Amino acid sequence: MKKLYHFGVRGNAQNLFTSYLSNCKQFVTTYTCKSDKEYITCGIPQGSVLGPTLFLIYINDLPDCHAIQTVLCADDTALLMSGPNILDLQNTINDELKNVQKWLMQNKLTLNLNKTNYLLFHPAKEKQSHHFLLNFDGNMLIQTNESKYLGVFIDAKLNWKAHILHLTSSVAQSVGVLYKIRHFLSKNLLKILYNALIKSNNMQ
Repeated sequence: MKKLYHFGVRGNAQNLFTSYLSNCKQFVTTYTCKSDKEYITCGIPQGSVLGPTLFLIYINDLPDCHAIQTVLCADDTALLMSGPNILDLQNTINDELKNVQKWLMQNKLTLNLNKTNYLLFHPAKEKQSHHFLLNFDGNMLIQTNESKYLGVFIDAKLNWKAHILHLTSSVAQSVGVLYKIRHFLSKNLLKILYNALIKSNNMQ
């Protein structure tokens, strides 16, 4: 509510959000079992229409807590930093990651380390002489040669071979499906399936 107030949500609008967020109950189900309903004391209601918007407002000040360039897209966040000296770059990023950790703690959020990794971009002809290490709250982050972000596979050399390989593999499987069912569907239905399974991949 403090963040909403900071961004200008006040008066009746603020009262509406206060009522909405303070009276939310949720429960979980598994097979035939259902838990008791409990009030949400932290976070936002899952599956709600306002949830994504409130989450974006909540994390909107993340870029202000550190000096690393930040790319925010819902709950997928990328941090980017460059420098002429790899050792200085490593030290700077590790220092800035401490600020990120402080921000997460203050906002009662956690980082999923299993889904967090980093890439070191450098010219293809230039060998990496220094072992680049990034630390987040006492945990060593995993360095990878490729990573998927917003549906695109990005590789450390930026030659897009990884993305092309994943894309051709996905398209090949879809083509195989269309080939097997080609005699059972009309051309219009096949075209719809083509647009859904193949063309949509090529639009990434």
